[in-house]
Amino acid sequence: MIANRRKTEKNKLTDKILSEIKKIKLLEYNKCVLCGSKHNLELGHVFTRSYKSTIFEMDNNFIQCKTCNNYHEIDPNIYYNWVKLEIGNKRFEELQSKTRTLKKWKVYELEELMNQLKKSHRKR
Repeated sequence: MIANRRKTEKNKLTDKILSEIKKIKLLEYNKCVLCGSKHNLELGHVFTRSYKSTIFEMDNNFIQCKTCNNYHEIDPNIYYNWVKLEIGNKRFEELQSKTRTLKKWKVYELEELMNQLKKSHRKR
């Protein structure tokens, strides 16, 4: 029972953190980074949310419209190429390498990250 409660708490915190990252990224990119659309904007992950080691990395999250984000799941190369131009090949390779690192977030780590993001967002 306690494990389920912690999992639910982690899921809620994860969603809140990603929402905060989306707010920050919308200030930087107010449209889809691929097609320029300003409609149905989402937080697009370069490497999926299943990679817990990179899920919250700023270099792993950019603004995409729903269409481009869905297409990215079918053919990620267009998005990968844009990201490489945006952050550089070295950072892209470091991010990709980090996906092979296992990470199990603890509730207190998620809470700390959320607080850091809120402070960062307020400063902008």
